[in-house]
Amino acid sequence: MAGDCIFDGKIEMFAKRSSNNRPVGILETKPILSVTKDITRSWLIDKVLPAIREKWPESSRNSPIFIQQDNAKSHIDPSDLQFLEASKLDGFDIRLRCQPPNSLEWLIARVDRSNHSTIL
Repeated sequence: MAGDCIFDGKIEMFAKRSSNNRPVGILETKPILSVTKDITRSWLIDKVLPAIREKWPESSRNSPIFIQQDNAKSHIDPSDLQFLEASKLDGFDIRLRCQPPNSLEWLIARVDRSNHSTIL
């Protein structure tokens, strides 16, 4: 039907059970001494990709799905072979994208080109 939400963009919270200390759904942050590319890759492959596959509408499976990440050193390259292999399972086409740079110089140049004026 027109106007029906087929996907709300919410994938997963990853906090699924209650404990003596907190009810289900209450997020708890735990420090990780160092987030590495291996940790990022593992999280994407073991947590994020399965959650996307579970929640994604069947009618949109043939379209590419983009996961955007910022340019942190711990993030994996969009051409990471392990991620690419895992992202193609079950007929999905899930791709990584890096966030475009937002440096002040880049923004000024972009605005300057679009407005044909100088920013002071």
